[in-house]
Amino acid sequence: IWHSTSTSGNGLCKNAPAAKDACMVRRVGRCALCLLLRGKRRLLTQVAQGSRFRHGGSGVIEALVEDITPSSASAAKTISALLQGLRSTGMLADSAEYDAQSRRASFALRRGSGGAVGDAVKGTYIWFRWVVGPKLGISWDAATDGGRVTLRFEGLRLGPVPGTYEVYRAAGLDGRVCKHPGPNGLACNMEKAAALERMWVSNASAFPPHMGELFGPISASKFMMQVSQKMGHGFGWLILTVLSMPPMLLEGLRFSSDASTETALALTRLDEADRAGAELARQQDFIGFNNEMTRHLHGLTSFASILRAAAKRFTPLAANLGIALTAYAYEDRVQMPGADADAIARVWDTSCAVIWRSASGEVGSKSSDAFSTLGVAPHRRPSSQQPHELQLQEPWSLQQSRFGSSLLRVATQFTECLPMAVLPLVMAARHFQRRQQSPPRCAM
Repeated sequence: IWHSTSTSGNGLCKNAPAAKDACMVRRVGRCALCLLLRGKRRLLTQVAQGSRFRHGGSGVIEALVEDITPSSASAAKTISALLQGLRSTGMLADSAEYDAQSRRASFALRRGSGGAVGDAVKGTYIWFRWVVGPKLGISWDAATDGGRVTLRFEGLRLGPVPGTYEVYRAAGLDGRVCKHPGPNGLACNMEKAAALERMWVSNASAFPPHMGELFGPISASKFMMQVSQKMGHGFGWLILTVLSMPPMLLEGLRFSSDASTETALALTRLDEADRAGAELARQQDFIGFNNEMTRHLHGLTSFASILRAAAKRFTPLAANLGIALTAYAYEDRVQMPGADADAIARVWDTSCAVIWRSASGEVGSKSSDAFSTLGVAPHRRPSSQQPHELQLQEPWSLQQSRFGSSLLRVATQFTECLPMAVLPLVMAARHFQRRQQSPPRCAM
C-alpha cells in the first residue's frame, strides 16, 4: 500500500470522492506497473538462461543440438539425425518444448500417425526396426570431467519386424529352451540352426520377405554355403540370430571419449508392452543368446580382432549396433573399445540407414506392413529344383580369386566362435561379388 495525501493514516483512500478516485487510479496503475516489471524480470531471466523454447519443432531441434555439441559432437549428430529424419518425413508435429536448464525436450508426432516406424535401408544388414511412440522425450546429461554424455529417451523402441516370431514358432524352436552361456546352450542352438537351414532349403518362401534380402545372396552361392557347412551350419546361425531379436526399449545412449576415440553404448531393457514378444524372449533367453553371439565383437574369443575388423569394415552400421546393444553385458571385462560413435550417429540417417513412415501406414507406404518399404520379394525356390539344390548356383568369380580362397582357409579355423564367424566373411564375399551399383552407404 502506497501512502499519499489522498490516503488516511491507515493506508486507505479518503472518503472524499475526488481524492478517493485519484487514489484508486494511482494504486491500480502502480499495481499494474509492478506486475509488468515482475513479468519482464522473469522473461529476461529465462532468456538469459535459455531456459525454455516453445515454438516450431525445428527451433527446438536446433537449440537442443547446439547445447549438446560442445560436450559430444557424435551425440549431437545422433539426435539431429533422429529428429531431422522424423521432421523431413512429416512425422513430427509443429509443437515442441525444450527446457535447457533441465536439459529436457519433448516432441509430439503428427496426430493420427500412431507413431513412426523406421525400416532399415537395403544393404545395411540391420536386422530389426525402430518404433517411435506418439510422444518422444529426450533428455541429456554430461559428466563433470567432460568425458561422458548420456542421451535418454522416452518412447523409443526397437524390435523384430512383423512375422519374425511366427517363423520361430512355425519351425518348432519354442519347444526347447537353450541356456546361455555354456556348452549345452551351444549344442542346443546348433540343432536349431540346422533345423532353420533345412527349413530354408525346403521352403524359403515361408520366411518374411526381408530375410530374402538378407539371406538370399548367401544361399544363392554354392561357395558360401560350403563355408557355412564347414563352420557348423553358419547360415542357420544367421537366421537364428535374426529370429531371436527381443523387443527392447532404448532408454539411452552413452557416449564416452578419451584422447583418441569416442565410443557409444546403448542402455536397453525388455519391452514389456509387447507382452507376447517379451514372454517369448524371456522363455527362450533371447537377450542371453544375443550377448553370447557378440562375444567376439567384444574381444572375448579367439580371432576376435580379425572378426571385429571384418564386420566393421563390410557392415559398419550393423556391426556397431550389435556392439552397442550388447556392450553393457561385458562392460566390466570388455577387451576392446565400444561401438564407434560416428557409426552410431548415422544409424538414423535417412539418406542411407532408415526409412521412416507412419505406424498407421499414412507416410512412406500405402501399407502398414513393415516389409512394404523394403521392396524385397520372397526368396522362392523354382518348382523344378530339388530341395537340396536350392539356389546352389555356380560360384562367382570370388571362388577362384586368391581372396576367396584365403577366406575359405581362414573360415575353417574359427572353431571357438563358429556361429557368428561366418557373418563378416559372408558380407565380405557379398561385397566383392556385387556387379551392380551398391545402395547408398553412410560415410564413415
